[in-house]
Amino acid sequence: MDINVNKQYFELIEDFFIVSKTDIYGNITYVNDNFCNISGYTKDELIGKPHNIVRHPETPKYVFEEMWDTIKNKKQIFSYIIKNKKKNGKGYWLKSVIKPILNDDGDIIEFISIRQDVTKEIEYNNNLFKTIVENMSESVWIGDKYEKTIYANPNFCDLLGYDVEEIIGKESYMFWDNFSAQIVRENNNIRKKGKKSKYEGNLITKNGEKIPVFLSLAPMKDGGSVGIMTDLRELKSVKKLAEYQKAIEGSNILLKISPNYNITYANQIFFKASKIKKDNILNKYYFDILDIDSHLKNEIKLSLENKKVRRGELKLNVNDVDYFSWAFTNIIPLFSKNGELEEFLVLKNNITKEKQYETKIQNDKNHIIKKLEEINKTKDEFINIVSHELRTPMTTIKGYISMILEGDAGDINDEVKIYLNKIITNSQRLIYLINDILDVQKLESGKMNFNFTKFDFVKLLDEVYFDMLNLAKKNNQKLLLNNDFKSLYIICDRNKLIQVLVNLINNSIKFTPKGGEINIISKINGDFLEICVVDTGIGISEDDLNKIFEKFGQVKNSLTRDIEGTGLGLFIVKSIIENLGGKINIESKLGVGTKFYFSILINN
Repeated sequence: MDINVNKQYFELIEDFFIVSKTDIYGNITYVNDNFCNISGYTKDELIGKPHNIVRHPETPKYVFEEMWDTIKNKKQIFSYIIKNKKKNGKGYWLKSVIKPILNDDGDIIEFISIRQDVTKEIEYNNNLFKTIVENMSESVWIGDKYEKTIYANPNFCDLLGYDVEEIIGKESYMFWDNFSAQIVRENNNIRKKGKKSKYEGNLITKNGEKIPVFLSLAPMKDGGSVGIMTDLRELKSVKKLAEYQKAIEGSNILLKISPNYNITYANQIFFKASKIKKDNILNKYYFDILDIDSHLKNEIKLSLENKKVRRGELKLNVNDVDYFSWAFTNIIPLFSKNGELEEFLVLKNNITKEKQYETKIQNDKNHIIKKLEEINKTKDEFINIVSHELRTPMTTIKGYISMILEGDAGDINDEVKIYLNKIITNSQRLIYLINDILDVQKLESGKMNFNFTKFDFVKLLDEVYFDMLNLAKKNNQKLLLNNDFKSLYIICDRNKLIQVLVNLINNSIKFTPKGGEINIISKINGDFLEICVVDTGIGISEDDLNKIFEKFGQVKNSLTRDIEGTGLGLFIVKSIIENLGGKINIESKLGVGTKFYFSILINN
C-alpha cells in the first residue's frame, strides 16, 4: 500500500480516536493529544507510567485479568467497553480495542490501544435505564458473563438488606439458598443459548432470612444476564392462610367466644368429640364447660383481659366421654383494624389418651421408684452389715499377726514370716476394698458428710507429699512438688482433699515403672485452685479413657496384669471432687504417661 495512504490513515486515527502505546509490561510509551484531553493528564505525566494510572476503581479486577490473558498469553485482540478515571477523579467511558504488536519471530514488542469516547451514550442509556428500572416494583439484578453483579436496583438491595456497594462484584449464587443456587446454575446453560428461563427460588437476606421469589432471567448480548424477581411472600401467606383455615376446620377442635366469654361458634369436630348438642353449647358461658377451679379460671380471665395468648392443658366438663376430656388449648385474642377486641379464637388438641397414658406411666413410675427405694435400702443395709462384720475381724487378724511377727508369741522361722507377711498384705487389701465400698455407698446415697473449714493448702500439700515420698523412693521413682505460692488459705473439706490427692498420687506411683517420675503441680487460675498429678507411667489407651472413672473401671492389658487395685478409687475421687463443686479430667497417651487435673473453688 502507498506510504502516503498509510500516513493519511494514521492521521485519521490520530485525529478522531484516543490512541496509546505501552511496552510489554504495561508502561505507557506513547499517547496522542486526544488521550491527554480526555484524561486531563499531560504527556509528561503519562509517559513511563503504568497504564493503570487511568484505571477506575469501579471496573472489576477480572476485566483486566481477562485482558492480559487475551493480549499477552493468547496474543489476540481484546475489545471491551471500559470505565476510566480522569486526573480530577471523574469517570469517562471508552470503547477500547487493544492489539499486541509482534515481530517477525512472533514475539510481542508492544501493545497499541485505540479507543472511542462513548461517555455521552453510556450516561444517556444509564440515566434512561435507571429511570425505568429504579422505579419498578420488582427487584432487578444484572450480572456479567462471569455471574458477577454489575447492577442491582434499590428494591433488590432493600429486599436483601444490603447496601449497593456490598453487592457490586459479588457472585449471584451468594444471594440464593443452596437449592435455588443449583437451579440457577443449571439454567445458565439455557441462558447461554440465548433463551429466557423462569422459576421459583429462595433469596437469602443479609441476616439469613429466606424470601420466596419468582425469577425471570434473560440473557444479554455481552454474555451477561438480567434477572427480574417478584416477591412471593404475600401470595404464599394468603395461600398458606387458606390451607391453615382448611386444616384447622378439619383437624382441630375449634371454638369462637365473644369478649364476654360466650361461645359463638364450634366446629363439627368439637360436637363429634364431646357428644354435646349444638343447642347446649352455643351462647353458653365458656368457663362453664371447663372442669377447673375458680383460681385457674380467674388466672385465665386476667390473661385474656390483658389481651395475651393463653396456652395450656385444660380439663373439660364432659360427662361419660372417655374419648374427649382433656385438651391442649390455645386461646387467641383477635382484634379489629382499630385495635379493638372482637373475639377469642379457641383451638383445642385432644390429649385425653396422652393424659391417660401419662397417668398410667406416672403410677408405674411411682411403683418402680418405691420398689427401687426398698431394694436400695436393703442393699445399703446389706453392705453396711457385711462391711462392718468383715472389717472388724480383719483388723483383729491383722493385729494378731503383727504381734506374732514382732515375737510376742515366741520365735518363728523365716519361712513362716514370709507367709504371715502375705496374710497381712492381703488383709490390708481387703480392708481397703471394704473402705472403698463403704465410701461408694455413702456417696451414692448422699450420706457422706463434708466438713468445710479454712486451712492452708500448702501445709496440706506438704503433708501429703512427705507421706507419699517414701513409697515413691521404695519404687526408685522421683516424686516432685511444684507450686506458685508459699501459702494459700482455702475453704474446703481438708480430709476429703487429702483422700483425693493420696488416691491420685498412689495411682500414679502404682502405674509408673521404676525410674519414672511423678510431678504434683498446683496453681491459681482466677477463683479456682488447679492441681495436676502428672506421671511418666504406662499410660491409658483412648478406648479405655472413657471408663477410667467408672466403678470397677480398671484397665486390663499386658502392662497392668500384675498391678492390684479395687477399681473404685478413681470413681470415689471423681465423686468427691464433684461434691466439692469441682471438676476432674484426664489426659493420657499409651506408653508415655498420664495427667490427672482437677479444679476447686478457693473460697467454696
